[in-house]
Amino acid sequence: MAVAATIIYENTPISVYDEAIPKLFPNGVHDGAGNISHWCEQTDTGWTVHDVWESEEALQAFLASRIAPWAFQSRPGSR
Repeated sequence: MAVAATIIYENTPISVYDEAIPKLFPNGVHDGAGNISHWCEQTDTGWTVHDVWESEEALQAFLASRIAPWAFQSRPGSR
């Protein structure tokens, strides 16, 4: 069954998204296996990402293989 995921980033500039996309998706935004749709919108307080996945398993595999390693890597100014 398809699942939707929404991630809200408050007090985070949209430039973070713009810088992350080429690193996370070198072959394009929709290169994650099982990803049906992806879009991002800027909000008054930050930005929101919306995804639709073929299944919960596809979403979890993507989070584990792409997002977790990126989110926990060392960045300038981070600890």
